[in-house]
Amino acid sequence: MTNEECVKVVDKVCAAWNQTPTMAAKKEMYLVWFHTLKDLDFHQVNLIIDDLIVEDDRFMPRPGTVRRRACALNVEAPPEPIVAWQQMRVAAESMGSGVDANVLHPLVRETISKLGGGSALAMHTNGDREAFFTVYKSILVKWERENYGISGG
Repeated sequence: MTNEECVKVVDKVCAAWNQTPTMAAKKEMYLVWFHTLKDLDFHQVNLIIDDLIVEDDRFMPRPGTVRRRACALNVEAPPEPIVAWQQMRVAAESMGSGVDANVLHPLVRETISKLGGGSALAMHTNGDREAFFTVYKSILVKWERENYGISGG
């Protein structure tokens, strides 16, 4: 995305959410949005902005929201924490029946490994779920940095 394209994106976002920042604030927005989106395709970003306009959220999107959506088009997003927990519980329950646990997302497998491997499959209480969420979310942050992170300086 070029600087000029970024200006168009920011102006479109401001207009769609009825925001009229001062020129100084707008210049700062241009810098931040360009830094966040410069390696993305303008047309793809523009379509994402259109989607966000149609969704009609009360608050103006931030550039990170746009970046995450654009990057998510190129990689399969990992499951939400509650879905990851459910995958782990299904795997734990199916172990005794000989059902293959290949349905586990790689990040769920990594979480189970960090929680002690096979012994983690015995986790089932609310406290266990919260411990699982804590570890899974730390792994998810690393994954997001690698897959959604801002390139360059």
